[in-house]
Formats: sequence, C-alpha cells, structure tokens
Amino acid sequence: MSLEALLFSLLTGAAPIAALVAQRVFPDVAPQDAEDPLLVVTVVDRVPELTLAGAPENTLSNARVQIDAYAKTRAEASALATAVVNTFGKMRKPTHGADVWATSPGRNLFDDETQSYRVLMEFNVWR
Repeated sequence: MSLEALLFSLLTGAAPIAALVAQRVFPDVAPQDAEDPLLVVTVVDRVPELTLAGAPENTLSNARVQIDAYAKTRAEASALATAVVNTFGKMRKPTHGADVWATSPGRNLFDDETQSYRVLMEFNVWR
C-alpha cells in the first residue's frame, strides 16, 4: 500500500475525524467545489533510510507530511486539527503500518481565497 493510500485509510477510518469530514480527505489540493470542513494531505518529501537490511526499497523510510484542516470557523478547524493530532498520536507501526509523530501540531491561518480557517500540521511518518 502506498503512503498516500495508508494516510487516507488512517484518516477516514478514525471515527473522530470521519465524524467531522466524512470522506473529504484530499491529496495535495481540494476540489474547488468541496465543502468545509475538509483535510488536504501533502507528502512534502520521502527519504529511504539506509540500513544493513538491504536496498532502500526494502527498508525503513521517513516522510514529512503536511495536513491542512479547513473549516468555516476557527473553532471547527481547531477541533478537526485536534482530532487528527490525537488520532495520529495513538498510531504505531505494529498495528497501523506506520509510526506518526507530530513535528508541528498546528499553525492557525486564514485562507482569503476560500474564506476558510486553516490549521497547518506537520508530521513525520516512519514505515
């Protein structure tokens, strides 16, 4: 399973997140007609870790992932961001296929174009 597919599965499969966004989790950019609240997931970079286990494709890799929570109110965007951080905080590789660590759990922004509040979160994903 690709990293993007794994992240989509983890986000849409978590009840606290699904209750807020249903299936509105998008890679890289949300469709113009998508309704808030929603999540946008961007894999910023991905680095294979060199180990004695063999070729990089068979070993551990580290990805930096940005997740943006969009909503019509700051409170709703913050609640969605909290649900994402809390959900990922409970995920470890043996049971979920990846270790996810928040490196920047939330920066509040406002998107003038969509008139939406946004919380930008950054994570390291090891798998």
